[in-house]
Amino acid sequence: MFKIILNNIFDTAIIGSGPAGFSAVLNLYARKKKIILFGNFKFSAIYKAKKIKNYLGEKEISGLELLDKFYNHINSVNIDHISKNVSQIFYNNEIFSINCDNNIYFSKTIILATGVSRQKNIKNEEKFLGRGVSYCATCDGIFFRNKTICIISYDKSQEHEIIFLSKLAKKIYLFFDYKKININTNKDNVIILQDTVKEIIGENNLVGVSFYDRNKILECDGVFIFKKSISPKELLSGIKINKDKSIKINKNCETNLSGVYACGDCAGGIYQLNKAIGEAQIAAQNAAKFLDKNF
Repeated sequence: MFKIILNNIFDTAIIGSGPAGFSAVLNLYARKKKIILFGNFKFSAIYKAKKIKNYLGEKEISGLELLDKFYNHINSVNIDHISKNVSQIFYNNEIFSINCDNNIYFSKTIILATGVSRQKNIKNEEKFLGRGVSYCATCDGIFFRNKTICIISYDKSQEHEIIFLSKLAKKIYLFFDYKKININTNKDNVIILQDTVKEIIGENNLVGVSFYDRNKILECDGVFIFKKSISPKELLSGIKINKDKSIKINKNCETNLSGVYACGDCAGGIYQLNKAIGEAQIAAQNAAKFLDKNF
């Protein structure tokens, strides 16, 4: 079940806890805006960088050391930070609803600083998004009550979503892409399979999945995919995407959606630390202007 967080409507929700997201936080905090930050900085692209030599003020530093400095700075300003991934964002009545870990948060503006999604899509995943493919159990699980579904999990932290679905579905075929699964696997309706899903099958309607190492089609009514990161197009319906799958923005870091901004690697261009931080400043400044004008 969803828990709706009604005691706070934030001025800006920042999606992504990397350099761009942290930079946006500081700029909005300086403008006395009420901010909430989502994401885990360990998923940032520079987290595993052994050496960084082109960041002003640091002759040489590892990605982890630099992110620790950023993170400590953010903690010093005492903002709300949810260190989990957002699964979906909806827009209704000038307010954005943000679904994160079965909780719903509300914000007047959004800054997307999600970095680049390195998780490849399964063939036909986008085709059936919203028509049998879902990334959110609590959003769409009710539509598959007493039906057969496939779950493909790349993210151990979302195993609670599998448990939730096991209480609704008639049968679950479960595929996971990590070493060990920590859920009760004794449930009669949960069947764990070791195959790797190649394609989601169907013409007008989703009918099943196929595999790399065998020709058989496994029939199902829906497919739930749990990833460490979700592409912007899948995260927020209606947002315009460039051919390289980056978010389309203008010089003010505005997207095609009013009140939504993007910065850093997710906005394309040069994948560079300084560019991400600078772009986040532009996004934050324009989000603040939007808030001052419209609220």
